[in-house]
Amino acid sequence: MKYSKAYQELKEKYKGMVKVWPEVTDPEKFVYEDVAIAAYLLILWEEERAERGLTAKQSFVDLGCGNGLLVHILSIVVLEESGVFRGQVRGWTPATPLARFCVARNAGAFVGECLVFTGFLEGAVTPNDNTLFPEADWLIGNHSDELTPWIPVIAARSSYHCRFFVLPCCFFDFIGKYQRRQSTKTQYRGYLDFLTEVGSACGFRVEEDCLRIPSTKRVCLIGKSRTYPAAAEASMDEQRTRYIRSLSLAEVASELDRETLQRLKRECGGLQTLLRNSHQVFQVVNGQVRIRDWREEKLWEEKELEARKTRICWFFTHHPDGCVLPSDCCPFAHGPGELRPAPATRKKRQLL
Repeated sequence: MKYSKAYQELKEKYKGMVKVWPEVTDPEKFVYEDVAIAAYLLILWEEERAERGLTAKQSFVDLGCGNGLLVHILSIVVLEESGVFRGQVRGWTPATPLARFCVARNAGAFVGECLVFTGFLEGAVTPNDNTLFPEADWLIGNHSDELTPWIPVIAARSSYHCRFFVLPCCFFDFIGKYQRRQSTKTQYRGYLDFLTEVGSACGFRVEEDCLRIPSTKRVCLIGKSRTYPAAAEASMDEQRTRYIRSLSLAEVASELDRETLQRLKRECGGLQTLLRNSHQVFQVVNGQVRIRDWREEKLWEEKELEARKTRICWFFTHHPDGCVLPSDCCPFAHGPGELRPAPATRKKRQLL
């Protein structure tokens, strides 16, 4: 009932937007879809305020906001009854080029309320320690493509009280196109389950809902609360990091064709044996595989120091970003000029 009322009010208010839609996309689908999503979020946030006994409106960050229409609807109502713009939201007009992400604060009001809006920011979103939003109550991913699986991670790391809403469309994992894991599930169902797994690994209680929008991709995932106390944030962050940086052996094997797997088994005892023997590059723990980060390694023991700089650094030679360690800290040689004879070779020369 609340949703239907909010949706009808917003739809009536923004019907003029359909007539002036400047893009080549179908205005009725895209305008009314964003109107429906806005209505859903407004009701979600209203009920959250009631549950928590809050009066202040929630702030949010919309990552991958496209033309910013959803943020525009959520933040300020600027249409008159005739559908003509009464004023422009700072940083947004119907002709504004696509933005990669935007920030709005104090959002969550119904039609007729005017809210403080900080405007849009445009730039690349690279998931790292510099792309966190500690002041945001909610992170939104509305058809956010490659950013979608990262949004629960960014929300979890931004602050203990940050929540997330994602409406997935295109299928991406942390490194590229998402590959279906189980043949018994559709690609869409498998991807939703993957995102639920990501949210759970980040410490969220993930809820699933189906929106009333004109789209075949209308299932949203919401993380409103955590499964752990705030005091456990440090240990959970370590768990999140391990999850993101690891793949199961089965996932690694799925990237290789049958012939390659059989060849590995014949020549070196199989995939797992190859990975374990390549310990300079890979780390295999409890069936999970990750690229080894030498910054996390403890200092070498004295008996291992003799082997220092006796092999070329794989990362220095092959990784597109090179080695993360400076030459004096890396236990491997950054180029032939740093190579030292292996310990066994030195002892043999001494005997000769």
